[in-house]
Amino acid sequence: MDEKQELLEIYKLHTELADRLDKQRITTNRFYLLILTGVLGICIGLLQFVGGFSKVVLMISFGVLGASLAVAWYMQIRAYYLLSLGKLQSLQELEAKLAHQFFKREWALLDTEKKKMQTNMPN
Repeated sequence: MDEKQELLEIYKLHTELADRLDKQRITTNRFYLLILTGVLGICIGLLQFVGGFSKVVLMISFGVLGASLAVAWYMQIRAYYLLSLGKLQSLQELEAKLAHQFFKREWALLDTEKKKMQTNMPN
């Protein structure tokens, strides 16, 4: 296997790993959305059956639980962001050695579209 072919195989593997990471991030998002929706549903259900001081304690408890879950969710999404950023930067370095730089071209096109949208937006 020559060097160009080996580089292409490494590039393919790396793009597959980046795609898997994106799918893991989506799964993580769904998990936290499911858990937070369940917590909210349980909280609403329990609030209908309790009253007085217990209602305040219940609301505070679920608020703390929800906030804790939201912080954990944020930390995981941030970790996925940093991993993705590293993978994409690594892919761009690999692309520099290939005949066509897919991601670089994609980002250039997206940047052009972003600029068009910003100039066409009313103030």
